[in-house]
Amino acid sequence: MYSIVDKKPELGIALYKTNVTNLENNIHRIYNDVVCELKRKETTWLYYEYNIFSFTYGYKEYHELFKDINGAIREFVRHNDPLWFQCWLNYHNQDEVLDWHDHKGGILHGYVAIDPKNTTTEYEQGFGIDNEPGYIFIGKTDTPDMRHRVVVNEPFEGPRITLGFDVYDSKALDLRKEVDQQSGHLISRGLFPLL
Repeated sequence: MYSIVDKKPELGIALYKTNVTNLENNIHRIYNDVVCELKRKETTWLYYEYNIFSFTYGYKEYHELFKDINGAIREFVRHNDPLWFQCWLNYHNQDEVLDWHDHKGGILHGYVAIDPKNTTTEYEQGFGIDNEPGYIFIGKTDTPDMRHRVVVNEPFEGPRITLGFDVYDSKALDLRKEVDQQSGHLISRGLFPLL
C-alpha cells in the first residue's frame, strides 16, 4: 500500500512511497524478456513499443505495484475520467543515466524507484528528489521547467532500475496519436487504461 511522502501543489508534484522489497528479485528476468521482445538492449527510448506490466504476468508484487501506481495517480488527479498509462523500464549503468529531457504530450509523468542507487533526479524548476527504493514521483507535464536529469551522487555497480511512466487523458491522447502517426510510432502498444 502506498502512502504520501510530500505534496507541493504550487510545483504540480507529489511524492509517494510503496514497498518494492520483492520487485528486484524478478526485474532482471523481466528486463531480459523485454530485450528479447524488442531485439535491443535499450528499453528506455523504445518506451512506445511496450508497457512493462505486460511482462510481469504472474508476479503478485507487480500487481500490487500497478495498483499502487494507479491509486497514487487517481489521488493526484482527483477525478475518475478515463486515463491511459504508458510504463517502461529504465535499466542503466552509471555511464548511461538519463541526461536532461522532458515528457511532453501527456498530462503527467512519473517514475518508480526500484533500485535507484545513490542518485538524485534534478529538475530545472530548482528542486531534486534524492531517490530511495519505493518512491513514486508524479508531476504535471504542463508545469514550466519540468525537464529533469539523473545525477549520480556516488559511483555504483550494476544497473540503476526505475520504471518511468506517462499518463494521458482523452484530449492528450488524441494529440499524441496525431504526432505518433507522423513519426511512425505505435503509441497504442504501450498504453493501458487506468481504473
